[in-house]
Amino acid sequence: MEEISKYLENKQINEESEQNDEPMTDLYLYDGKIEVLPENLGKLTHLEEFALFADPDYDSDIPLDLLPESIGNLKNLRSFCVQNAHLETLPESVGMLQNLKEIELQGNGLFSLPKNIGELQNLRILEFNHNNLTTLPDNIANLPNLKELYLVDCPFESLPDSIGNL
Repeated sequence: MEEISKYLENKQINEESEQNDEPMTDLYLYDGKIEVLPENLGKLTHLEEFALFADPDYDSDIPLDLLPESIGNLKNLRSFCVQNAHLETLPESVGMLQNLKEIELQGNGLFSLPKNIGELQNLRILEFNHNNLTTLPDNIANLPNLKELYLVDCPFESLPDSIGNL
């Protein structure tokens, strides 16, 4: 994780550097001990795929409970995957990622989803297996392109009536 922070700091990603270098479109992080993602992650504006795979056996006292709000700047993001990272919440800025087609957040500690997740009109796949979700936002049924919804091993107390409209 330290390497990605150094990359983002040293790279000084801006319009000038992206004109001279090939922009990063895919970022895959494999690390057993990720506890924080840098706020400047949002500077990778050409990013199309983001995946963070943490070690499921790593028991952190400081879980990755927050993603930076700047993630909403990744307007070209199509695939967003965070697995086994003890993630507890998603920033509301995720709702600004209108090109997202796939969200995979399995094996985390999510208790809720942003209310604006139903605004992601291009979503085709939502995967929330093995989280702490007890309900879903009512507007989950506002996803006209949703083809796959995975909710295995979540302790749901209720589901919105609108889920029947999917």
